[in-house]
Amino acid sequence: MMTCSKSVRVYSAFAVALLGGAMAVPALAQEGDAVPKTFRGTHVEALIGYDRVSSGIDGASGSIDGLSYGAGFGHDFQFDRMVIGFGSEYAGTTTDLRERSATRSTYLRPGGDFYIGGRFGYVAAPRTMVYVKGGFTSTRLRFQSDDTLNPTYEDRPKVSGYRIGLGVEQKLSRGAFVKAEYRYSNYDAVTVTDPAGVTFSRNIDLDRSQLTLGVGFRF
Repeated sequence: MMTCSKSVRVYSAFAVALLGGAMAVPALAQEGDAVPKTFRGTHVEALIGYDRVSSGIDGASGSIDGLSYGAGFGHDFQFDRMVIGFGSEYAGTTTDLRERSATRSTYLRPGGDFYIGGRFGYVAAPRTMVYVKGGFTSTRLRFQSDDTLNPTYEDRPKVSGYRIGLGVEQKLSRGAFVKAEYRYSNYDAVTVTDPAGVTFSRNIDLDRSQLTLGVGFRF
């Protein structure tokens, strides 16, 4: 699947800024100082951000932008400056893809997206953590096609894949925090066919890039 080079540059710059900005925080603790257990415990969070979905349908690629929104929860363990955690998220999106030609119209919309995975973080300052994450993600697609040779066909296949990302989390108060994150998700390709498997067949390949902001509370 082809992606826009301009988008890749934007995503790369954002990722570098996340890590570079956090590592340059002037409030870094002195070597040997005790590191407060700022990032341990259970947390819940609300998420919102930019969602770019890229799809390939029978080799023809396209992409569209939208808004993602959802919630997550997890638990982190802190060992000095290292943080190891796990969590899950569920998010919706406003993104859908519509393609129309002289002989065919196609509609594709991702449904709710479920994610479960882990993360590894480094406490760069008493209130700042940088981290990487990865795990399993799954969503159900709504696919509809109508062309001059076949009647309108609709299917809702479920697709699964992997997600990787990196981000920065900043503590605000005793329990509250904010975070910024870039994540990339890639889903397995799927083929949708009519019930008889004779007159209709479409191959769908999907991935997405997201820039997400979160606000949460740690217990």
